[in-house]
Amino acid sequence: MTFAGSASYIIQGLPIARNALVIDTGWDFHIAKSAALSLSYNGQIACHAVDSQVRGGFIWRFKHGLDTEV
Repeated sequence: MTFAGSASYIIQGLPIARNALVIDTGWDFHIAKSAALSLSYNGQIACHAVDSQVRGGFIWRFKHGLDTEV
């Protein structure tokens, strides 16, 4: 691969795993009327490779005071 006016270079990476199990799941736990906790897992599991991600979050919803009744 080359860009205009530059030397060429090679891009290499790991091979794609074959016969991998893919998992993507998540949960939201409502702890109050306007608040929730979230937890999720995302992963790929193969014979010689594992890629995992765990995420957590907090969601807080509140009114802006701009709501009007008609």
